[in-house]
Amino acid sequence: MDPNDPLSAALAFSSVAALTWFFSTRPRLFMRVFVPSDQRFAFGRQALGGQRAAFRRNMRLMAGLQFAAAGVLGACLTVCRS
Repeated sequence: MDPNDPLSAALAFSSVAALTWFFSTRPRLFMRVFVPSDQRFAFGRQALGGQRAAFRRNMRLMAGLQFAAAGVLGACLTVCRS
């Protein structure tokens, strides 16, 4: 696929959004993949403790924003290229 294609940019943003949505229900896996080892205890206390529902809600909010950005970016690039 051509990197200058508007669809490529939209798919890239959408794949990041899909991964964010995937990790929203898997805080332990998110912690193992993305959180540095020296900060895992503090993150684990927050995300895996009583704040688990807030973690899920905030991650899904970010995924929604990323999906929206993918749509807007894809639409804008498509219009600008034509």
